[in-house]
Amino acid sequence: IMAEVMDRYSKEPVTLNPANSNDIVYIFSGRGGTFQGSYLFRNNFEFVGRFSTVVSDETISDFALNEGRYYTLGINKYLRGHLLKIQADATYSQEEFPGIGGLEEFFNFRFQVELGI
Repeated sequence: IMAEVMDRYSKEPVTLNPANSNDIVYIFSGRGGTFQGSYLFRNNFEFVGRFSTVVSDETISDFALNEGRYYTLGINKYLRGHLLKIQADATYSQEEFPGIGGLEEFFNFRFQVELGI
């Protein structure tokens, strides 16, 4: 079981270029978290479930992701101890960006091979 939280705050996260009012730069200001549970079986297969969320502060809501929720299920296989790992997971995402008028929903699939030294 693993959990992590983040909170980043800036008094003035948005910067405007005085010479060009269309030149806007911002840094992320907001909070989020990830909560994960997994189980590794004796045959070196691991099943993983994860939930992540990100919420931006209102100060950057015109420029950045307003809110995101991510639900992930995955499977890992360890070979040769932990020197070689094969991973696959699927994530269902819900994201709300400024100006889209609601949530965008999509799936993401990932396959990865990790080599250790």
